[in-house]
Amino acid sequence: MDAAESFFGEPKHPVAAQFFANEIYVQPSKYDDMLAPYINEAMKSGRTVETPYIWDLPEAQGNPHLFYFGQLTPRIVAVVSDGNLNIAEEYEPLKKTRNDFLKAGNSEAIVVEVQTKRDAIDAGVVRAGFPDALKAVRLRYCVVMFAKNGFSNTDRIHVWLATPAKSGIDCNTILAGFGFTNS
Repeated sequence: MDAAESFFGEPKHPVAAQFFANEIYVQPSKYDDMLAPYINEAMKSGRTVETPYIWDLPEAQGNPHLFYFGQLTPRIVAVVSDGNLNIAEEYEPLKKTRNDFLKAGNSEAIVVEVQTKRDAIDAGVVRAGFPDALKAVRLRYCVVMFAKNGFSNTDRIHVWLATPAKSGIDCNTILAGFGFTNS
């Protein structure tokens, strides 16, 4: 699917984008505040309303967290379907590039790496004030869950990163810091 997907009236949302958008990033409360008038309008009018994008927040200017979050889930939509108002998130399609369980001595790591299927969204790049070179690249999202004494122990570290896919920084960069080599 080439278009962003949401919950209501469209194909199933990309699970990987939902995971990264909901578990790794935190949607800023100011975005909720910015959406409130649009949601109220949809409730009163009974029709679908176009809502602003994450990068429309004034705080998005120069903010890498909001830039990468906005590339996963550009906006919340207010969709009226069969007379019912549904609030949904759009998700950009991703492809899984890595999903591993690694063990080295007592240490264990779970690695998840995904990449956007399309180049970064131009409007998000422009609004964030980032270089135009980001418009023509796909983005990589990585999560490494590490347990020095294995996952049966409660001491765990979770590290995530988001970077241009061609940057050379990936899950292996994080794993090397935990002592995993040739992963």
